[in-house]
Amino acid sequence: MLVVVFPISVANGQLISSSRDPDVRGSVIDNVPFNWNSDGDSVVQSSGLIGNINGTIRKAVIEYDISDIVPGVLESARITGRIGPNNAAPSGERTHDISVSSGDGVVNIADNVGGGFGVGFIQHEAGIRTDYDIDVTRAFRSVVLDDTGYLKQRVSPSTATQGWDAASMSKLELTLRPTSNDTTVYYQAPAAGAEATATNSGSFSVDVNATRMEVKDRTYSPFEQSRGIVEYDLSSIPATAEVLWAVLDVDIAGYQSQSGVGPTLEIVGYQGDGIASAADVMASAEWLGSTGQIQKTGPHSWTISPQFVETILQSGNHLGLLIQPGLNSSLDASIRLTDTSSNGGRLPRLAIAYAPGVLLGDVDMSGVVDFLDISPFIGVLSSNGGQAEADCDQDGDVDFLDITPFIAILSGQ
Repeated sequence: MLVVVFPISVANGQLISSSRDPDVRGSVIDNVPFNWNSDGDSVVQSSGLIGNINGTIRKAVIEYDISDIVPGVLESARITGRIGPNNAAPSGERTHDISVSSGDGVVNIADNVGGGFGVGFIQHEAGIRTDYDIDVTRAFRSVVLDDTGYLKQRVSPSTATQGWDAASMSKLELTLRPTSNDTTVYYQAPAAGAEATATNSGSFSVDVNATRMEVKDRTYSPFEQSRGIVEYDLSSIPATAEVLWAVLDVDIAGYQSQSGVGPTLEIVGYQGDGIASAADVMASAEWLGSTGQIQKTGPHSWTISPQFVETILQSGNHLGLLIQPGLNSSLDASIRLTDTSSNGGRLPRLAIAYAPGVLLGDVDMSGVVDFLDISPFIGVLSSNGGQAEADCDQDGDVDFLDITPFIAILSGQ
């Protein structure tokens, strides 16, 4: 069996755009002697000044409320805004470093330290302004999303003397995967992950301690073959769940290409057991789709067939994914298995949005169909109720026609 994979889009739902203004904005002040590795001296609320002059350093701190974002829902994140002159003196080049980290909803002296995740820098001459638009998706996923609350953007001046600039027009632009009020989002690292490498005998050896999955199929000298294996524990998702969408978030560390053509990858899905082994490389598969060409490093999102995930839920507890080269062999890609940028968590992460689903016959909503369902079934039947679990013939009505299929379901348990 093969998981159908599509680049970028989420199956069965339109992506949602969200543009957010800062919830807090200010500057942290550090006076001589500078506390490069300690708290600052004071803060100025509602200020976005940035500078290093006359024995004072000011760093702009901008925070956005992201407490409503469930991990796994994020597709992409960008920060936009403007950095322009508060004054033009002294003249010369001005340099500002921009970082992203978890915030707490306030500007305080502790914001003077903590490098966070560096996402870029801005350079311009005194008196000049710069508009910026920076992709912070990887930073958001690595250091912010698992600790939801606030995203903090800090703009720091260079260590060289430079005059005052100010940050303004700041926005956080998000693209989110769709959910609804009855949706639960599963967002987990793999229970097992490994790189499988071909041996001289043609079989595969498995490295469960690998920090990257090299996925390649080189037919020239030296001949090399390798695959990536990840397995996910889905036991927390009900077997009757309706899967709305499923996405694999990966981090591409590097790839090789020829003539500008990026490699493609295939993802084979199988019923796993929570252990990555060489046998997983031989999983039965039929090619149905691919990731599309990989043309950049960093985060990628690959959509997985919701129907396939449902078949795994109905037959076991683990979803296995085998990542192998696509049609353009002799190319290869490197996928991170360990998040070295933050806490060393396992990658890739799997996001599944699902609704509870209906277990026919489970009228008492206990999660199983048993003799305790008989009395509530009779009660719904007698009252002409419309409970979906009692509509055992699935004709849209609860009536005497449901008695025979209810008995059949009960007898089959």
